[in-house]
Amino acid sequence: MDNLWEILGGVVVVSALLFVRNSWNSSNAPLPPGPRGGLPFIGPKVNKEKIQPWIAYQKLADTYGDIIYHENLGRKVVVVHTYKAAHDLLSTRASIYSNRPVMTMARKLVGYDHSISLADYGPRVAYMRKAVQTELAPKNLGRFRPLQHLEVSLFLGKLLEAPDNFFDHVRILIAYQIFSIAYGFRPKSDKEPLLASIKKMMEDFAVFAKPGNFKVDDFPSMRYIPEWFPGASFIKFGREARGRIFDVVLTPFDIVKSRIEKHDLTPSVVATFLQSRDTSLPDTEDMLRWAAEAVFAAGSDTTASAILVFILTMAMNPEVQDKAHAELDAWIGDEEFHLPSFDEDRNKLPYLDKILWEVFRFQPVIPLGLPHCTTQEDVYEGYRIPKGATVFANLWAILNDGRIYPEPEKFDPDRYNRAVPEENINMDPRKVVFGFGRRICVGQHLAEASLWMAIASVLMVYKITPAKDNKGVNIPISAAFTPGVITRSLPFKCAFTPRSGKALALVKSSYADALAKVNTEIQ
Repeated sequence: MDNLWEILGGVVVVSALLFVRNSWNSSNAPLPPGPRGGLPFIGPKVNKEKIQPWIAYQKLADTYGDIIYHENLGRKVVVVHTYKAAHDLLSTRASIYSNRPVMTMARKLVGYDHSISLADYGPRVAYMRKAVQTELAPKNLGRFRPLQHLEVSLFLGKLLEAPDNFFDHVRILIAYQIFSIAYGFRPKSDKEPLLASIKKMMEDFAVFAKPGNFKVDDFPSMRYIPEWFPGASFIKFGREARGRIFDVVLTPFDIVKSRIEKHDLTPSVVATFLQSRDTSLPDTEDMLRWAAEAVFAAGSDTTASAILVFILTMAMNPEVQDKAHAELDAWIGDEEFHLPSFDEDRNKLPYLDKILWEVFRFQPVIPLGLPHCTTQEDVYEGYRIPKGATVFANLWAILNDGRIYPEPEKFDPDRYNRAVPEENINMDPRKVVFGFGRRICVGQHLAEASLWMAIASVLMVYKITPAKDNKGVNIPISAAFTPGVITRSLPFKCAFTPRSGKALALVKSSYADALAKVNTEIQ
C-alpha cells in the first residue's frame, strides 16, 4: 500500500513540475486567442451546450478567430478552422506536426503505440505507411475489384430481403470487403468471434482515441495503479481492449502466413507483404501485422459511416437522386443494363462523382481529424504554437466554411461545377477529408473506390425514400450524428424500392450469383 501512495504522490509531483516547466515561454509571441481561466490543470469548459465538439469549436472560432488555443488539465490544445492553416501546419511543416499526443490509454495500455494510426511518426510508421500505400495505390486495386463487386451484389440483395436492417448491411458490406482484400479470405458468417472482436475494437477506438477521455491520459503515472484500486476501472478496460486488438492483429495474419506455407497464393495485401518483405530489417513481421490492421481498421468504420451519409442525404434530397438516375440511364441504358463498373463506367458518370464528393463534404466522418502533436515550438501567423501541443484541424468547419462552400448546409453536388480553383471556391473535399501531410489516410484510394461502387450500384437499382408510418405518412428524417472521433448517423428509417422490373431482376440475379460464388468458391 505504501508503494501505491508513493505512485499517487509521484503523479502530483510530476504534474506540478510539468506545469512549472510549461510556464516558461521560449518565445515572446502570444498564444493564439481562446477561452482562458480556470485552475492550472483544469481549463475552461469548451462545450457548455452539449453540442457536437466540432460545432462547439466552430462557435469558439466565431468569437476568437480561425486559430484558437485552450488548455484542459494542463493539455495545450490548438484548433485550426481553415484549409490554409491546416495545410500550412500539417502538410508544409509536417516535420514538426506529425507526431501524436500523449494518449496513455490508447498507446500504452491498449497497444496502439505499435500502429500506423496513433504511434509517433518515425522509421517504423514510415515503413508501414509505405507498405500500405504501395499495395493500395490505384494501379494495384484492380485485382480486388471482383471481391468488391461480390460484396456489393450481396449488399443489394440484403437490402431487398430485409431493408429495415440497412445499418447492419452497410457494416457487413464494408467489413467483409476490406477484410477479404487485406487477408484474402472471407469470414464464413456474421457470427464469427473474430468479427465480433473487430466490431468491439472499432467501438473501443472511438472511445480511447480522443485525448483526455481518460484521466490516465493527463496523468500517465496512473497506468501503474493496480486494477483493484477504487477508480481504476480503466485498467481493466485497457487490458480487455488490448486482448481484442492483438487477437485482430495476430489471428488473420497468421492464417495467411500458414496458407502461403501450404502454397495457397490467394491474392491479398498480407500475402504480398509476406512474399516481398525485407527480411534484413528488424521486426519486419510485426510491422507488417500492424500495417495489415491499418488496411482494415482505417477503412471499415469510416467507409461504412460515409455510405450511411449517402443513404441519408439521398432520402432527404430526391431531386439529387432523380438527376443521378437520369445520368445512369443515359449512359448504361436498358439494353446494357448492369451494375456500374468502377474501371469502365466511372469516368462517364461525372454527376455520381460529385455526389461522392458532396457526401465527403456534407458530414466528414472524422470531423476533427485525428490529433497531431508538435515536436518543437513554432510560430504561425504571429502566434506561438507550444512544443507538445495537441493540434486539431476542424475538418467539419473547413468543409462547412461558407467562404469556400456557399450554402454549406445544402447538399448540392452541382456546387463543384461552379468551382473557382484559384480561390479554392467549391474545392474538391478530398483535399481535406483524408487528412494532411505525413498522416494522410493510407487507404484513401480503396475507401473512395468502395464508396463509389456502393453509391453507383444502389442508385442503379433502387430509389431511396423516407419510410412511411402505418398511416402512409413519411417518417421525418434529420441529419443527426453521434459525437466522437468517428461520427455515425443516428438511427433513421428509409425505404429501398427497385426502380423497375429490370432493376429488380438485376438485384435478384446478381445476388444469386454472389451467393453461389460464396458457397462454392470461398468457403
